[in-house]
Amino acid sequence: QNKVVYTGFRNISRVLKVKYPEGKVLATYGEMYKGGGGETGNGMYCRQHCSRLSDKGYVYLFNNNMCPGSSTLPSLVMIEEPTDMKGAPKKVWEYECTIEGNTDRQQKQYQFPIGGNVTELPDHSLFACMGGTYSKVFIVTDNKQEVWSALPEKWEEKQGKWVNNYSYRGSLVNSKADVARLVWGYK
Repeated sequence: QNKVVYTGFRNISRVLKVKYPEGKVLATYGEMYKGGGGETGNGMYCRQHCSRLSDKGYVYLFNNNMCPGSSTLPSLVMIEEPTDMKGAPKKVWEYECTIEGNTDRQQKQYQFPIGGNVTELPDHSLFACMGGTYSKVFIVTDNKQEVWSALPEKWEEKQGKWVNNYSYRGSLVNSKADVARLVWGYK
């Protein structure tokens, strides 16, 4: 509608706002690197995935939160863009992803260096997949209530037990047409 594309670059923790179809960069959000320095993040996200624009006009994304020294879990982040070219973006909402049924020590075994995604649903709640070694999928409301979650598993024949099924991203099938395409390949 606004002829703008938001695109994220995980490896440099940057999000670009690009005029479409012209390709002109309108804004860039994230840490600006200086020669010889290490990656530190920008206080809002680090190694993010899935940058998108919400119905309410916020940029939202899946924050892998993987800068060196970071010890927190990934999160979902919403950012308000500045109203002028000299302003800075502002984090207006964040939901820290959770790992259920594990001690703090067990939680530290999980890493989230890659994957993960988030999609806004028609009711403005968010569907997300944590990706990586703990690929939980869940739905969270804008008031940070997790209303549904699942942990994909697969049967490991050699071990004789159910184990986590690692995923890069998760997708939501939310209509009969989506089911028909998925199951029967209809277009």
